[in-house]
Amino acid sequence: MDNMNLKSYFQIIPVEQMWHEAVEKAVEPLIHNNCVKIEYKHAIFANLKRSGSKFIISPYIILPHARPEQGVNENAISVLLLRHSVYFDKSREPIKLIVILAMKDSVSHLKVLRKVAEILNKTGNITSILESTSAEALGDKFA
Repeated sequence: MDNMNLKSYFQIIPVEQMWHEAVEKAVEPLIHNNCVKIEYKHAIFANLKRSGSKFIISPYIILPHARPEQGVNENAISVLLLRHSVYFDKSREPIKLIVILAMKDSVSHLKVLRKVAEILNKTGNITSILESTSAEALGDKFA
């Protein structure tokens, strides 16, 4: 994915979390590295509160995001793998993988979304991703 100047951040969280803590941790590297402003995190939470389940793309996977003008400084992706599932408000779908997309424009957004979909749709890939044992191994699955 790095061929489009995309910064990537990968984390694995072994301890139980509430869904909002998990999203907060997923956004942290983007804020810390100035890829997004704090407003982007607030916009993501507002979107999740309004219609969180629409961001669930398959069992175990959610792609929360907000609009580019809501605080994106540069194209980036953050992937957080949870060892313990979280459940978003009013959803019975267990979530173990949070993928935060931060894109400066809709063309970049669609390109990266397509690439993520290709990775997740490869046979056996979701299981392999969910079983990653290190942040490096998780990052390799998205290379």
